[in-house]
Amino acid sequence: MKGGNCPNACYATVMASCGEIATIPVKSFDIDGDMNVSIANDYDFSLCNDYNGNGTIDFNDQNLFSAHLNHKCQIDPCDLFGYDFRLLPQANLDSGDVVSLQLILSNNNQAQACSTGIIGFYYSDYGTGGADHFIQSYPYNYRLAPGEVDTISIPYTIPGYGPRCLKAKFNSDCCDLLITLSDCINVIQQCDPNSSVCYNFNIRLNDPVNNWRRFPYLLPGWQMYDIHIPSFPTISPDSIVYQICTPWQSHAGDSSSVAIYLCEDAQCENYRVITNQVVFSSNSGDVNRNCLINALDITYLINYLYKHGPAPAPLLLGDTKCDGLVNILDITYLINYLYKGGHAPTCSW
Repeated sequence: MKGGNCPNACYATVMASCGEIATIPVKSFDIDGDMNVSIANDYDFSLCNDYNGNGTIDFNDQNLFSAHLNHKCQIDPCDLFGYDFRLLPQANLDSGDVVSLQLILSNNNQAQACSTGIIGFYYSDYGTGGADHFIQSYPYNYRLAPGEVDTISIPYTIPGYGPRCLKAKFNSDCCDLLITLSDCINVIQQCDPNSSVCYNFNIRLNDPVNNWRRFPYLLPGWQMYDIHIPSFPTISPDSIVYQICTPWQSHAGDSSSVAIYLCEDAQCENYRVITNQVVFSSNSGDVNRNCLINALDITYLINYLYKHGPAPAPLLLGDTKCDGLVNILDITYLINYLYKGGHAPTCSW
């Protein structure tokens, strides 16, 4: 075999008595990480190598292994049992929309069938860190023949707004462990200052908290509701969950906030502050279009202007000072508004 002492873009030529049989990235064979490919150091004769460099071990690799070394390698049946989980559609979602949860199973084993029993579907409210909640079970109970592909789909109605992860869990007799797949969506609430809406906030308490204090700064007509308040002092991971609800009639730029003081001691002499704010953002400043104006909008503008991140859509959402431009001065304007008592963005488009 030729190849070695080269960066990740280099390739090695696989030779057998019949001549050249494959050309593969050196990195896919370099098991010991010395940037050389050698039979002595980079082969496990009980397993197949990735001869075609596609990132998976399949029967093409097995055949090339046999042609190269005149030796039969074994493939774990689980390596040849494929699965994928998708949500359709995944973008431009609103509460009440129906998405299809699609689980695609494929058996790439040549001689072994793979059985899958009951499939469980779940969701977590607060991204990947939230607890799993059961949606429904699907009694698949099917034996997938060699080379067969199948798709299982169930409908799911989105009940609310914000980030949400959907999951599929199942066992197959071709694999030893429970297989868990997830895909996440973010349901964007349209900002309408003429309708009453509620926004959920979840404060994860991963570290022990001895006490807490809350300071609401709500305009007349705004409401706050507790959804879950843990016992203090906390002894295990928990959450403070509450809502800020807007009145029926408001104006663009109106805002209310709640400051949470998480105390490390009973007297609350040592604490950290978390402030959650709702701003009617049918005006500029809501750069990421989640109906809030907060630090995430500052981060979004920084990523767009200096780190090749996506542009605000429409672009003028980033024009916080109303001069028709989006630049570093808009970042400064947001910082002054959020943290230094500056004026709220007032450009309505």
